[in-house]
Amino acid sequence: MRAKAAGMHSKDCVKVAVRVRPFNKRERDASSRCIVSMVTSSITIQDPRESQSRRSFCFDYAYWSHSGFTRDRGGLYVPEEPGGRYSDQDSVFQDLGEGILENALQGYNATLLAYGQTGSGKSYSMVGYGPNKGLVPKLCDRLFQAIRENQDTRQCQMTALACSFLSFILFCISGEWDIGLCDSAPRYISIKGLGIQERHAVFRNEQRRVTLTPLAGSKVIVNGNSVSQAAELQHLDRLILGSNCTYLFIGFPSERGGDDWSRYDYDYFQSELAAAEGIHLGESSAGSSQTDPSLLAVFYDFIKLMPMVAEANQMSQELNKDVEFKLEIKNLALSDSKGHDLKKEIVIRVSAVGRKQVWMWSKTKFVNRKFLMEDAYQLHQAEKSRDNIAEGLSTAVLPRDKDPFWDPVEPLLLGSAHLWLQSLAFRIPLEEQLEVLGSEGTEEAILQAQLVPCTSTGLAQGEDDILIDPSELLGRRLDFQLVLEQCCGLRWIREARDRGVQIGFRLFDCSHPLYSPAVWHNVNPLLDHRVHFASLHTSQRLLDYLQSSAVVLELWGLQEGCTDLVSSLEGVRMTAEGIFIIEEAGPANPAPVDSAEISCSVRALQQDMEELKSVNSSLRKENHILREQLNAARNGGEGVRGRSVRPSCDAEFGRSLKVFYHSMTSVRGQLQRLRRHKPSEDSDLLSFRLFVDEQSHLLRDFSEQLEQSVSTLKQDVAAIVRRKRERSGIWS
Repeated sequence: MRAKAAGMHSKDCVKVAVRVRPFNKRERDASSRCIVSMVTSSITIQDPRESQSRRSFCFDYAYWSHSGFTRDRGGLYVPEEPGGRYSDQDSVFQDLGEGILENALQGYNATLLAYGQTGSGKSYSMVGYGPNKGLVPKLCDRLFQAIRENQDTRQCQMTALACSFLSFILFCISGEWDIGLCDSAPRYISIKGLGIQERHAVFRNEQRRVTLTPLAGSKVIVNGNSVSQAAELQHLDRLILGSNCTYLFIGFPSERGGDDWSRYDYDYFQSELAAAEGIHLGESSAGSSQTDPSLLAVFYDFIKLMPMVAEANQMSQELNKDVEFKLEIKNLALSDSKGHDLKKEIVIRVSAVGRKQVWMWSKTKFVNRKFLMEDAYQLHQAEKSRDNIAEGLSTAVLPRDKDPFWDPVEPLLLGSAHLWLQSLAFRIPLEEQLEVLGSEGTEEAILQAQLVPCTSTGLAQGEDDILIDPSELLGRRLDFQLVLEQCCGLRWIREARDRGVQIGFRLFDCSHPLYSPAVWHNVNPLLDHRVHFASLHTSQRLLDYLQSSAVVLELWGLQEGCTDLVSSLEGVRMTAEGIFIIEEAGPANPAPVDSAEISCSVRALQQDMEELKSVNSSLRKENHILREQLNAARNGGEGVRGRSVRPSCDAEFGRSLKVFYHSMTSVRGQLQRLRRHKPSEDSDLLSFRLFVDEQSHLLRDFSEQLEQSVSTLKQDVAAIVRRKRERSGIWS
């Protein structure tokens, strides 16, 4: 390999090398696995989704720096054992730097180009950290060494050439220095990148104090925070200029300590920027510093996409596209019928500001589109540089269907609300005002909805049809109506009046969602949409679904130019009267068995239910007696003459049951938290003790809520029985 490097100066050639770096902190936290293998100068990449799918590539040089290294006393990363496969900085320089050095010493030009996506390790290979110097510092050292060793005329002519290397990775010499695209000023530091102005900012070094002053219209971020006026820089401050030019400020030698500069990698800059915007890794519920694993993947997706979104916004601005890109965290629990805290994912909200149009792109679609945006931007830059370009032409002209910034408009999922179905298992009507929440927790609207138990002909059922035990429905027909009455305060339409909305929903085993008719141009539209559902043969599975699930009501936003969402009736079963059948016959499979603690609680609840059924039976008998006495009073009987007729106790009993079932919703939520609460697989003894304490608290809360709900119902029933007996004259 050295022979090849030494011979590079003898002829014009291009050499291509590849280096496999170690996992960074983000990848270690995410338990990533390496999908790259290396044999001599050949690299093989395996598709992580399909183990048999592999692609191999050959290079002039291939360096394995992923594993097999250790850190010596001087801080150098070296192979764990002599002759190991790990390629350190010296190995890379011997193959790539020596040839460039020889060319330079003989007066030939040479170019070293580092290419790779953000975070791939370019800076480490080119510049390095601390004692692990990269190619450029090593080249500078060797050039100066050659000058010292060879003082003849030819060598004396030599990071002038050596001085050119210093302009790489920036030296802020005493005085005032402009920084930006233009390099015509005498004291100027030239940098290039998206969002960099001709004169972007000013560095000022006076009496060993360095300040950075942004100029008008420029974007400057220090330690994650945007600055608009002069800021004094401290040792190891992080700077972001424009969209994505990142720098670490190194103070004077007297300010430096034993800090490990390698921790300030690209992910650190982006994590700091995300934290300033309120996106950061959360802590565990016990207050420990352990990162919540559910947030880890979405956090790193967020910081990975942040610079790409910044670049897309800058390209849109320079191309006058009037399109804005914004990262959002989509909570998939909003679409889960049980309200479980499912995983989250990153989406990109794309807004055409002038046209008031909005799209939601997945991260994969955004990354693909960004490559097309870069092509359009390069075309624009090339057209600007042509001498014969017409004055005033400022954008690359592309057909609209080829423009990566444009997409056909589609309905947009704005948010959702959960309407819990538990009351239907007891044939109790429910009327709710629901908050429709967006993916970031914003209130999009208030939705008025009802669940109405009814007969097969659609007539609402009354208090006499309320059930104490849902098992009474087993094998019987259950009819109910979902009524969507009105949406209030639609933020989507407040922003632009030429928009509309629809509500989408699905129940139980419905294969396709159903949609309400579209309503347009109204912030508080009347929906007046009623759908009749029926279970012809109610099973235990359906009863479990009703008692533990909700119908998810999705709010869809319509835009000018998009078509309405249409309910698909494919595979939907309906009666001749137009009633949607959600179940014809129950499955044979039994319900799964819960844990021992939950089973004991359920058995206790069943015993209480049996007592309530007995009380209900007594109430029915006494109600029959009361009705006879009231009839006698109307006919002139002496038993209750002169006593005012009061409302039926059944209504009071129904209201008590409604309160009980609402309180059971909280109990059910506590039960779900118990089921989800599990110790981490890698918990130590302290973490496991904290888990046991938390589990004890959750069990105690569950028990207290359950006992409170049943006790309140018992007290209400006892009070109703007492009042009913008083009215009937039994205790008079």
